[in-house]
Amino acid sequence: MAGYSGFSMSNNAVDAYDNGEKPLSKWSKAEILQEIRIYAKENNINIDMEKLNKVSLPVLRESFLYKTAYHHTSKFYNSTDFYAIDFDTVNEMVDLESVQKLLELTEEEKMLKKQEKKEDSPEMWECAYLVWGGTRAHPKATEQTAIGEVRGNWFYLPEGGKKSIKANGFRFIRQIKEEPTVQAQPIKEQTKQPVNKVTKRVKPRGPKL
Repeated sequence: MAGYSGFSMSNNAVDAYDNGEKPLSKWSKAEILQEIRIYAKENNINIDMEKLNKVSLPVLRESFLYKTAYHHTSKFYNSTDFYAIDFDTVNEMVDLESVQKLLELTEEEKMLKKQEKKEDSPEMWECAYLVWGGTRAHPKATEQTAIGEVRGNWFYLPEGGKKSIKANGFRFIRQIKEEPTVQAQPIKEQTKQPVNKVTKRVKPRGPKL
């Protein structure tokens, strides 16, 4: 049915939601597992849901969702892809190896994220690299050293520019680690202790005889 439902989405998009379809970002892990659980129960399919619960959301989306169509959303008529559960894939989950493969994909995804995080974290290094001079007929390489940041496959020089860590002649010398700063403890002011004054007691004199 053509037309728009208010200003939020088209009537076709509303119908798609009613049919269990929605944009990829709207599919949560809990919703995907719930749809699989209901379908498996209704069709007497034995699936190890405990193991399937350990599969990451990106792997679940990649494995159990398929694109059905696109619909217009928002008042700007944006085209948005809609997705639904691929029940053919659910039927294959009776094979324990299929579930195990999804767990392996989840582990690979975790390792990839760790590697990306490591590459995004700059480290300070002292490195050596070659600077070429001379003439075209008689090139000459001179090794220079500098301390700079290593991010991914690049060594960033302090004065600007960068060198590939995979270039010939490039080598790491030592990593520069920040020394832990020791916070100085404030010196306690010593207060002068008051001196106890000794009061001289005068012995009273008796009556003069």
